[in-house]
Amino acid sequence: MLGPFQLRVGGRTAELKARKARALLAYLAVRAGQDVSRETLMGLLWPDRASAQARASLRQTLSSVRKALGPSAATVLHAGNDTVRLDGGGIWLDRTLIAADTAGLTLEQRSTIAEHCRGAFLEGFALDEPEFDRWLAAERAAVRAETSALLAGLAAAYEQNRDLDAALRYGTRLLSLDPLQEHVHRSLMRCYAEQRRFDAALGQYEQCRRELQEQLGVDPEPQTQALVQSIKAQRRKPGPPPAPQASPKPSEPGAAQKPSVAILPFANLSGDPDQDLLGDGISRDIITELSRFRTLSVVAQHSSFALRDESADIRDIGARLGAQYVVEGSVRRAGDAIRITAQLVEAETGHSLWAQRYDRTIGDIFAVQDDVSRSIVAVLPGRVQVDVAERALRKPPSDMRAYEHMLKGKHLRDGLNAVDNARARAELRQALKLDPGYARAYMYLADTYVVDLWLGLADDGASAMSLDLARKGAALDNRDVYIQDQIGFALLCEGLWDEAERQFTRTLDRIVNEAESMAWCGYAFLLLGHPDRARTIVAEARALDPLHAPALDWVEGQVQFFAGAYESAVQALIGEALLNSLGHAFLVSAYACLGKPEEAAAALQRFIEVRQGEFAARGKIPGAATVQDLAGGYRGMWRRQEDWARLAAGLRHAGLPEG
Repeated sequence: MLGPFQLRVGGRTAELKARKARALLAYLAVRAGQDVSRETLMGLLWPDRASAQARASLRQTLSSVRKALGPSAATVLHAGNDTVRLDGGGIWLDRTLIAADTAGLTLEQRSTIAEHCRGAFLEGFALDEPEFDRWLAAERAAVRAETSALLAGLAAAYEQNRDLDAALRYGTRLLSLDPLQEHVHRSLMRCYAEQRRFDAALGQYEQCRRELQEQLGVDPEPQTQALVQSIKAQRRKPGPPPAPQASPKPSEPGAAQKPSVAILPFANLSGDPDQDLLGDGISRDIITELSRFRTLSVVAQHSSFALRDESADIRDIGARLGAQYVVEGSVRRAGDAIRITAQLVEAETGHSLWAQRYDRTIGDIFAVQDDVSRSIVAVLPGRVQVDVAERALRKPPSDMRAYEHMLKGKHLRDGLNAVDNARARAELRQALKLDPGYARAYMYLADTYVVDLWLGLADDGASAMSLDLARKGAALDNRDVYIQDQIGFALLCEGLWDEAERQFTRTLDRIVNEAESMAWCGYAFLLLGHPDRARTIVAEARALDPLHAPALDWVEGQVQFFAGAYESAVQALIGEALLNSLGHAFLVSAYACLGKPEEAAAALQRFIEVRQGEFAARGKIPGAATVQDLAGGYRGMWRRQEDWARLAAGLRHAGLPEG
């Protein structure tokens, strides 16, 4: 799939002419080993057809794929009534090879992998089906980033080993993907100078200067200018040249502790408080995707965001967060124009290692984020492993307004309360109206129904709606662990406990540093009746994110309650963690179990007020102040009804009548 599509079966080229047959096989191959629902495939390839017609088209296309695979189809392709799966054991896929972990591989082995990078993902292929084309664009972006990371590592390693021809070969290939990588131009200039090919070195500089001027309107960096002067001085001297500026030695996999980076919230310079969400969203997206790189240790979002309003020196911030590198930036918006600045700072010295400014229009955020991610990845240490091949940034939609609505919706949903949850739903629907292919917006919208179901405020059909929305998000982006854990919660709300448990287990296996997603997976195992496992997972998430959001304390309080650690439950829940009536209910029960009647009575009165306020906010009759009327709506959250009964018993002990 890297370059033009090619299928070989048993060592011979196999014909698969129909475009949708190729598209189907490509999608299944990338997700090899996973059961893909027929509904997902129908939505990708035949979205405008009626269900019966789309199902018939899928059957016909599967038949074409089986014919192309020949006898091996019986062992490789499995099509059930509801799902289709391509087994990974019987196939070889270049897309998988380029995405594999190269830690521990020799330079020659990595070079062999690079030879399989024959071009873009499914080069020249298009289907003109919106959902499939969005998936195709995401895969192409991922392959581009993976290829860039691999080539960058090879170029640096060969330059370090003094194999200048190989370094020049891989560096030139890297520039063909992105001619604006100034550090790569410098590397080629050094290699040419080492070979005493001074004209080529200076020609490389002219190419670099021209690209920067034409595309960015900026001059080369002082470091590049100094290298040019050094090369000119060498050219005037006879004999072997003095060694040009050495390139940094690439980090060897596993040789030292992973470099740690903290991304601070981008400062809002617009004077408009609403633009805080834009800067936060850019920072959050960078954190999310850099957290996937196993070559980096990324400080969790809430730890770095907790220092938002502090004017401390970067060196102090780095020390407090345990980060060797800090990324900071700003956002300024005026009308339809937007300016974003970003810089990477070495925390120990406070020296700026890289800085860039992006001037764009409001509808060009996709390009802005792509530029930011590419630049950051280019300068971060330890990027010689193919894990850096993950997309350095989750691209937001092409319409900036949709992105802003999504950010507002996410911010409101994080409150986990009845009023903000309803407002979040409106914002997220507006985001999807502007961009129907926005995967994260589907996920957060699905979660608003989950929150309503937890609080017993949902209308009929809410659980099915949540599952449908979550699956739409996964069809658009099946790599996002946040979307994957949301599918698990939607399954929980449908009462599909076994399916949900499998989903959360798979999601945990994919999480690297995403503390928020990890914590929610832990909460899911609490609801599934595995309190010990939940406690372990949530503890790990809290360790990853020491300055976490209140929602994680809300989870922690419930975990400690079911562990019988009632004092710890109270400590976790008091304060900002009382996000909704459920948090208040656990606080009441914890006080009751501790034998503190006065505290329990006061907490119970507050619980009744908050709970009745939730009902009133949704136009529902609050009901009497009883266990059944106020806490009965929580009952469906837990797989084991004895867990709900344990909470209810604490409420009764505090003085709430049964009803």
